[in-house]
Amino acid sequence: MRTSLARWWGLRLVQQAVPPKPSHMGMSGDHGQGNDERLNLVKYHLRRELPVIHQATPTDTLALCHPNVIFRDNIHGITLQGKRTLQLSLMAFRQSLPLLVSQPSCQVLWLDRRASQQLHARWRIVGFSRTSLTGQIWLDAYTVFHVKNTGLIEKIELDNVMPRKSEDKERARHWPFAYSSSA
Repeated sequence: MRTSLARWWGLRLVQQAVPPKPSHMGMSGDHGQGNDERLNLVKYHLRRELPVIHQATPTDTLALCHPNVIFRDNIHGITLQGKRTLQLSLMAFRQSLPLLVSQPSCQVLWLDRRASQQLHARWRIVGFSRTSLTGQIWLDAYTVFHVKNTGLIEKIELDNVMPRKSEDKERARHWPFAYSSSA
């Protein structure tokens, strides 16, 4: 049905090879994959998982993480260790985001490799403010993912993208999420 509908519209469907899930990679890291291949595999899965990280649906995001992953939130000065605490932090984020923002959507602005074992991502959550009449607001963040030789993320560093105004910086300290308003 799908291919006939695509042919009717004159579209070509392209079959893409899907790499294996990161949970299938062994912990020793000696399965014939080079570091570049493992890093590209993690990059592929992050590109797919980051846009839906704010949704309450379970995803494979934590399958990318080492069991003793370190999450460092430089916005609020919090450091968490372990996959379970990261999962609880994500659940709290997903539950409290709709209280501040209606119709949230996550956009990955770019995801790139900057160092040998690091992926750098800049992403944004956009929505309409529930607490003020300023209109559309967004949360900009810059994240560094440190990937081990096994292909699992061992450390996540979350930084705030520099606010445009000093009052945004002050507001970021008092709010659960650092955000900038478009007004």
